[in-house]
Amino acid sequence: MKYRVALTVSFCLALGALAHAKSEFVTDISFGGTPVGTNTTTFEDNGAFVSKSEMHLGGRTFTEEVTTTFIRGKFGAIESVIHQGERVVKISVKGKQVTIDDGQSKKTQSLASEPKAIFANFHPQLCRTMSDGLSAQGKGETDVFILDSGTMIKGDFSYRTSRIVKLDGTPFSADFYDLKMFGLQIEVGIDPRNGWVLGLNIPAQNGLYLRKGVVDLFVDPLSKYPELSQKTTTPVTDPLEVALMRDGTPLSATIVRPKEPGKYPAILIRTPYGRAGMASYYGSLFAPRGYVVVSQDVRGMGGSYGEWDPFMNERKDGYDTVQWVAKQPWCNGNVGMIGGSYLGLVQWQAAVEQPPALKCIIPQVSPPDPFYNIPYDHGAFFLFPNAWWSKIVSRKDADMSAVSETSPNPAPFATLPLGEVDTAFLGKDLPFWNKWIERDTAAKWVGANYQADLKDVKIPALLISGWWDGDLSGTTMNWRLLRNAGHDKRWLIVGPWGHAFNTTNKLADEDYGSEALLELDSVYVRFFDTYLKGKSVKFEDRSRAQVFLTGSNQWRSMSDYPHRQSTVKNLYLSSAKGARNSKSDGTLGDTVGVGQSAISYDPSKAGNPGSGPGNETFDFNFGDLVGDELFFKSAAMSQPLDVSGPIDLEFSFKSSANDCDFFAFLMDVTPSGKTRLIQQGGKIRASYIKSMDVRTPLVPGDIYKAKISLWDVAHTFKPGHRIGLVISCNLFPTFDRNLGYAEPPATATRMRSSKQTIFHNKEHPAVLSFQVMPPLE
Repeated sequence: MKYRVALTVSFCLALGALAHAKSEFVTDISFGGTPVGTNTTTFEDNGAFVSKSEMHLGGRTFTEEVTTTFIRGKFGAIESVIHQGERVVKISVKGKQVTIDDGQSKKTQSLASEPKAIFANFHPQLCRTMSDGLSAQGKGETDVFILDSGTMIKGDFSYRTSRIVKLDGTPFSADFYDLKMFGLQIEVGIDPRNGWVLGLNIPAQNGLYLRKGVVDLFVDPLSKYPELSQKTTTPVTDPLEVALMRDGTPLSATIVRPKEPGKYPAILIRTPYGRAGMASYYGSLFAPRGYVVVSQDVRGMGGSYGEWDPFMNERKDGYDTVQWVAKQPWCNGNVGMIGGSYLGLVQWQAAVEQPPALKCIIPQVSPPDPFYNIPYDHGAFFLFPNAWWSKIVSRKDADMSAVSETSPNPAPFATLPLGEVDTAFLGKDLPFWNKWIERDTAAKWVGANYQADLKDVKIPALLISGWWDGDLSGTTMNWRLLRNAGHDKRWLIVGPWGHAFNTTNKLADEDYGSEALLELDSVYVRFFDTYLKGKSVKFEDRSRAQVFLTGSNQWRSMSDYPHRQSTVKNLYLSSAKGARNSKSDGTLGDTVGVGQSAISYDPSKAGNPGSGPGNETFDFNFGDLVGDELFFKSAAMSQPLDVSGPIDLEFSFKSSANDCDFFAFLMDVTPSGKTRLIQQGGKIRASYIKSMDVRTPLVPGDIYKAKISLWDVAHTFKPGHRIGLVISCNLFPTFDRNLGYAEPPATATRMRSSKQTIFHNKEHPAVLSFQVMPPLE
């Protein structure tokens, strides 16, 4: 499971291979609000780097030009030429040799190592090279070559935060870093999409470097909300504090708190990815505003002791940590939690234990119980994502460099039994992987399961996710469970985002528009000000649900999700031609259908579809599917239709095997006939139809009834467009292959091909149901 800061910090991976297209950036330079010069930086097609600055300082006018090459993270020869009137100073660097020629004398000196990170006054784009010294935790000391003097010094380049800014009118999430060297602290703004420097802020010199087209780069977005807690103090960091769990296991935490002694509300983050990064990220946002930020390594990870058994220890450890925080001398007894992915999951697991000090939570992109998403999704083992995430957390210090690995060698995933995939993929046996394989029913995840206890959670919760988030189902399931329990202090935000939520308005080949990104920092502070500080800042006046409607690309603010005035729409699957394997003969209509359809499946020939947010397009390519699939489509829309979840598919079927899988996806079929994926589908392993707690093999030839809950989306089908539905039995290697015998995954190796028949007739109707929202007034 990815989390937001891991992705933004990993921008350094992109810097090693610069785009070989010519790019030019102009940066305005000012001191004390007075413009003093301009820098123009050009990256040539061949990797050549040319940075030219024209400056007017202290009555002097001078120009500087730096030329070098920078390809795949490595510099070639560097030359700096400074023109001050008739005086010319040249500084040349080749390998470890530095030559300085000021026109009167020339000297050569040797460096201990070749420059990898370089800094020069008035040349801001050179700061992109600092990432070479950046650690996986977003913090790293690096040797910095100061081109102005020809010397090497120690510098510290640390990730601090991310927030929405605008470049040429387009919003995106920029990353901000602190560069500390020779007594200065420099704030560096980076565009994580390509590594270009957006600007530098040097408070000690009142210096500001801003790329043209960038708006409000170094302006605190919360300053326009004076009712919210503002930055009134300088935080201090306690790098190591230890909390003892009830069994005596010590867990390590980093504390970021206001420097003034006193008791403050605390915000807790619990992470397997390294506490330092989260302490820096959330510490910079909350600690200057009068909060204590506690970032803790979960059991078995980072600096914490104990066994790393993902998901299994977080309920009790969460309770114990919350209560430990509340008793510290700097805490006033009020504790909140925030974080995404695993950091969101642990909030729910702590909340159901009901620690008295826990007052509110902000779970972002959080998974549900382990049998409904990761490691299993309704019985199917989440194969490649499990292996990908296991690589990240396979060692005590999480390997965040593995975050970007999305196209692995597929061969290891064909390994059987499944318990040996970790060795084939990672080259080592992982104890927790073996436990996952053994826990092949929901009942075996006792200790990690939490959703049955959500009915007892009463504290305020702000849930955040994206329609393309790989853990979206946790957010939508938990939202409904809280609503059904009568929970009256819950809020929901869902955007057109992936797991790295609210970082880009573009996924694959879909542009969701300039309004797709939100400024969320003020939402977080307003939430915590309300429920941890007791301030009256009108958080409860905001709409309970804010969801993004794809297709029409607009936000809908509602008093609930789904919309309180939504109606249920049923479309029946049908085929007038009986049992067919055609990809285009099915229909979705208002009346009960006729006929039946068949899907063949051979696990020895299984392959994987290639459309979705991790690929280049949302166009659904039927040719990427190995085996048969069924395709049904509705009549064309005569007017816009706004559809939302829950989305369910109910049908009856029979199989020639003892087990099979069904995957279903909702599509938007354009007037030109192009089929576009609009949501993440749903799935079921048939041997779990009766119960997720007990696996029951199918009797070949018997008829069973299945229900697939497709993942939520809010989408506008425009006039002329059709609703499409694809059903398949295969999604390997995203999920493991169904071998057809319903044998335990820890030992299963034999496989069989099968044929599934789906009925859609009067005796056994098949129906797709969804919510239709009222038109936006």
